[in-house]
Amino acid sequence: MKKYLMRGGISPLDVFSPEKVIKENLIGANSGNLLYAFGVYRTLMTEDVQIDMDYYGVERKYTDQDIDRINEEYDAYICPLADAFRDAFAGKLLKYAHFFTRLKIPCYVIGLGVRAPYEADITQGFPFDEEARKFVKAVLEKSAMLGLRGEKTAEYLKYLGFKEDVDFRAIGCPSMYTFGRELPQRALRFDSDGNLAQDMKLSVNMSSITPEPVLQFLFSQMDRFPEHYCVEQNEAELRLLYNGIRYVTHQKGKDTLLPLEYTHPLLAQDRYKVFINVKTWFDFLRGMDMSVGSKLHGNVAGVLSGCPTLFITLDTRMKELVDYHALPAIPFHQIRPEDRLEDLMAKVDMQSHIKKQGENFDRFVDFLDRNELPHIYQNDRQRKDAPVDALMAKNQYQQVQSILKCTPEEAVRRFNVYNEQSRKTIASLKKEKAELKKMFPDSLRSLLEFAWTNKIIGKHKR
Repeated sequence: MKKYLMRGGISPLDVFSPEKVIKENLIGANSGNLLYAFGVYRTLMTEDVQIDMDYYGVERKYTDQDIDRINEEYDAYICPLADAFRDAFAGKLLKYAHFFTRLKIPCYVIGLGVRAPYEADITQGFPFDEEARKFVKAVLEKSAMLGLRGEKTAEYLKYLGFKEDVDFRAIGCPSMYTFGRELPQRALRFDSDGNLAQDMKLSVNMSSITPEPVLQFLFSQMDRFPEHYCVEQNEAELRLLYNGIRYVTHQKGKDTLLPLEYTHPLLAQDRYKVFINVKTWFDFLRGMDMSVGSKLHGNVAGVLSGCPTLFITLDTRMKELVDYHALPAIPFHQIRPEDRLEDLMAKVDMQSHIKKQGENFDRFVDFLDRNELPHIYQNDRQRKDAPVDALMAKNQYQQVQSILKCTPEEAVRRFNVYNEQSRKTIASLKKEKAELKKMFPDSLRSLLEFAWTNKIIGKHKR
């Protein structure tokens, strides 16, 4: 049996408590990470392949002994990625490049993308160009080609000097192929006047970067449909739901509709959800009639669950995936607070992604074959089942219960656990600060603090 080590925080077979997920940041700050990792996991775990998660070991810093053990125990390293070409991830790109050069086994990168403003000119380059170039070169030493999210990232790699269909191929997001060559979709219900049925179950998603007019639109739709829920993904939102801790965002001090406190009506009415495993996420959305919002994987989860789904695109990162998969989408700047879902749906083809799925799936499978990666579709591209399905069926996965819905004793316990974790974090930071003071003279330390404050460390001004 072959063994693969895979980048990720939670295996589809892991059953973790919300406390463990929060304490160790196992969702990688965003539960959307669970979806594309699960898509790759389900596809590559054949009857004679075992896949172990690395729990972000590269980012937590593997030792030389760890790397020696990986070379000895595993046959390949699988690296599903999202928008890793971005400023905040530049240092980690170098960590992964170094890690790949130390490995003696193949390394496969699947789903890599670039983050940029809406309609950005990719050929102007970014401050992380050099880190991106080193990362790609390291991957190509260990595999045939990289799999990219879409055409914008492909354009970026061309700009960096790499060749399409030689060094890389656009394959979309692996989450879209989680269940194979076909996508499910339930029919929407309308009344005699052509309006969406009043008792429709609506799933909405948003974030702190969602523009206020879009938030106004989303909340107005929740007002229209009483059976509504807000499904969020970030670690801060998970803490808000589980611990009741204020969700601090960059919009602090501004008027916003976002749930920032546990007293927000969405939490008070138990209509606020954050999922820490794909099983309960899919189960929930299979009970919804429609999904709409500005979170990419929040809506991908809707698509995979059969929900008619409308994406609201905010940036190039989202737009390139929406374009590649022909997902029903409206750019954020075209949405007015007074719009209705029916108005926006009339502007798009709600079946476009269904029609494109087969072609995209075949291209994805061809990419796996090009890299000589075994997968469950090798002998039958129409296959529906997967070995991981039976294993997951044996598990009892947890949903995150709101702190407002638990007993007073449980609420106190959660606060105590959170406070203890906070004390340990503060003590660790103080110790780190003290060690830094010993390492650097006052003049150099002042310079480093100035550079950090002005966010120029790690930036390469052009």
